[in-house]
Amino acid sequence: MPHTNAKYRIDVLYHMDWVRLERCTGMYDMPVLERERYVPASLTALNEAMRLERRNTGVHFFIDDYQFERFWTRPTVYVQKMKEFECMLTPDFSLLTDMPEPMKLWNVFRSRLIGQHFQEQGCRVIPTVSWAEPASFRYCFDGLPAQGTVAVGSIGVHRDPVALAA
Repeated sequence: MPHTNAKYRIDVLYHMDWVRLERCTGMYDMPVLERERYVPASLTALNEAMRLERRNTGVHFFIDDYQFERFWTRPTVYVQKMKEFECMLTPDFSLLTDMPEPMKLWNVFRSRLIGQHFQEQGCRVIPTVSWAEPASFRYCFDGLPAQGTVAVGSIGVHRDPVALAA
């Protein structure tokens, strides 16, 4: 049965064509990332990295979400660009302690899905792991490979006593 225009637009908006449940794990069907054991010598924020002539660095997303939301809304624009860098970290969508749980789950899911997709396109991807409070431990590690390199950001945590204690 062909997609209706509305159904197709929704599938594209949420990247449903990327989701394959056989490549997901956990209670919340988080996309699984392949193990990467690479450690870059340096990292550059996405917004600065796009202006570099020499791209001998990894790209990180430890910046305000609005500066990389475009990675979710128009990912195909960035695949070739990310291949030019040594590696990329998965987007670090915010997990805030005062955020409703479904929003935190969605942000982890989006990060994993983008990472999985970019790996499939030939990019070297290092997963970023973050959490908000102990309850977020139920899903914040889902989809991460065992014994691989991961990036952990502390932005926001150092200002939040609840997150810092977790």
